[in-house]
Amino acid sequence: MDKLEKHIQQRLQNYPAQTYFIACSGGVDSVVLFSILKKLRLPVALIHVNYNLRDEDSNLDEHLVRDLAKSHSTELYVKSVDLKNQLKSGGNLQQIARNVRYAYFEELLAAQPNSFILLGHHQEDQTETFFLNLARKSGIMGLASMPEKRDNYLRPLLDISKEEIIKYALSNQIIWREDQSNHSSKYARNKLRNDALPKLREAIPTLDTSVSLLTKVFQDEQSALETRIGVLKSVILETHQLSINTFKQLTDFERIELCRQLHQPFGILDTWVNLDHKGTLIPLNKSASCPFEAVIHDGLVFSFVQENQFSLPKINVDYVEKLPKSFNKEVIYLDSAKIDGPLAVRQPDKGDRIQPIGMKGSKLISDVISDAKFSALEKNRVIVLTDDSNLLWVYGLTASRCAIADENTTEILKVSLLFE
Repeated sequence: MDKLEKHIQQRLQNYPAQTYFIACSGGVDSVVLFSILKKLRLPVALIHVNYNLRDEDSNLDEHLVRDLAKSHSTELYVKSVDLKNQLKSGGNLQQIARNVRYAYFEELLAAQPNSFILLGHHQEDQTETFFLNLARKSGIMGLASMPEKRDNYLRPLLDISKEEIIKYALSNQIIWREDQSNHSSKYARNKLRNDALPKLREAIPTLDTSVSLLTKVFQDEQSALETRIGVLKSVILETHQLSINTFKQLTDFERIELCRQLHQPFGILDTWVNLDHKGTLIPLNKSASCPFEAVIHDGLVFSFVQENQFSLPKINVDYVEKLPKSFNKEVIYLDSAKIDGPLAVRQPDKGDRIQPIGMKGSKLISDVISDAKFSALEKNRVIVLTDDSNLLWVYGLTASRCAIADENTTEILKVSLLFE
């Protein structure tokens, strides 16, 4: 058995599958990968995405893959996309193409969950990714570059050089197509591939193997990092808080990983690190992984706040014959004759005012909350009771004199709130 065939066989032994879907562009890497899996008699299917970016060349790539599938009696899945039209509204070509590609891959995996997508990335691809991520300051995950396995995606050629792949193709008379756009220096990866890395390899012949060793070290570190920060993320999601002291003790890599797990851009870190004054905040990108609108400096902690953190409580009303001897801030006693319309609860609006018992005039609710020295999280949970005309109660803080019951009240309502 050929050395390359043996390498692929050993790699895939650890990942048995119903189907190995090979993402096949028509280039030498994916075509060789397909040929080896067929020779090993593994259950294989081909996937091809035609972005229609290179006119006739794009069609010729697709024709090659179709011929390959037909000649080997192999199932083929093709997705054709008019990427030129999509780009008219703007966006990054590489990112849009990647999103289209992986969305299609996920559809196929959903249909056959006991399967893997095989990608033809090789050793030089890994080197390019490493240096690109180094330039982008993308943290340990970036320096870890591409893993051999992530979820249902496998890259069995990552330790194999392009030279070895081409040598195998030539010796086995395998036909492939060269993507001419790879020779253009229009994109950052191509500039690195065509200009910088050849000079580096000339100066450092062991460049690719050295980078390969480095990425494995970073992948081990990234795995440990994900576990550590995953615990921190769970604390944030559960308590909506993060100790400022804990955050300050995180390394730069740990902070980058925290942003990644919360699906936030790394660019917010400079602002976050310098968030020194209570009440200052950073807006966050809300998502399933981060259901928060902002992170706020809240004294000893960073509070993560969202617009609706809890359901509004229900109003509980009891009729009582007389007022109690002592009162607490969780219950209010109202005169039913002074209430205008139905009672309702909501969160305060900007500009809301109340007429507090014991003082003339009115007071902004924002000032009432400020005087209470609430944390940002507590501020976000303030509830007010209203009727059709007035704000009657800031729950837990102060009551309005508008409808408060007194010794002359004939019908006293005891009002409390029931929180879920």
